[in-house]
Amino acid sequence: MIVTTSGRPAVEALMGRLLGGLADAFGFWVCGEDVRRKKPDPEAYLQALERLGRRPDQVICLEDSPAGLAAATAAGLPCLVSLSHYASREDPESFRAARAVVSRTWPPLQRGARPGLSARADHALLSGTPALIP
Repeated sequence: MIVTTSGRPAVEALMGRLLGGLADAFGFWVCGEDVRRKKPDPEAYLQALERLGRRPDQVICLEDSPAGLAAATAAGLPCLVSLSHYASREDPESFRAARAVVSRTWPPLQRGARPGLSARADHALLSGTPALIP
């Protein structure tokens, strides 16, 4: 699933350009048109949890902004932050609630149980201990 408060047409164009036919691999998208309030409000994540039929402790989210992290945290979701070009300019304190912050996810790092995560990020996700992963 994808949870964004960007407009659906923009998401469709971006996903088509970046993922081509793989965009259909996502079960559903929650977009800006689906919610009354945008991130950092947790409405989009709460809607996604309801549609998935899952509790927050059964899901992990990936975010790239302080507003997205705030929305995920308010919904009770553990969150990994991948610093985008723009987010890397943010005050590191704005990502304090993240389980881990990585400065890149591609190419995948060779260590760790999950593709693209280092062993420190993997430990942070499982233990709930925040970490900054270069």
